[in-house]
Amino acid sequence: MHHIFRVFFNISIILLFAQGNSLGAMEPVKYFEPEQIRLSLSHSTFSDNKLDHAIFCEIKCVFGKLNHLKIRFTSSDNTRISVLSPIPDEIASGETLSIKASADAINKNNLCAQQWGKVHVSYLPDYEMLAEAVRKNIEAYPFEHLRENLLNNLKENMKRNQNINLVSGINFSF
Repeated sequence: MHHIFRVFFNISIILLFAQGNSLGAMEPVKYFEPEQIRLSLSHSTFSDNKLDHAIFCEIKCVFGKLNHLKIRFTSSDNTRISVLSPIPDEIASGETLSIKASADAINKNNLCAQQWGKVHVSYLPDYEMLAEAVRKNIEAYPFEHLRENLLNNLKENMKRNQNINLVSGINFSF
């Protein structure tokens, strides 16, 4: 049995190198679209007693335009997050949207050891700009069939008006 495994293993290695592939030169299975948005989430305390937290969310539009922007916050049980900043419907290329929210304990006598908050961002990307970025950046997308697959996916998502959803979270203690 050991001999059969060793023969199979040796044949597998020979076939791998016979195809002219080394592990470092193998092509990826799938390409992903260029980064169009950067999302960051942080927090600090409002007061010395650490019962209330300020949450800061920054959304930067790297290129193109983010349309139909929807932002909501969720939190652990016994935590309430209130948005303190207005949220526009879109963000232009190069702009950064800063959102401030507050997180406070609903029942300060019944706190869990760890509280968390999440921001959920949904937007309609600028599919035409994404496709153009993929077409122009051959160095980042060198394999034509994978590049074409990505372009076809972007085209299909554009036809369906498909939003992209992102989530980021933080932990904090009261």
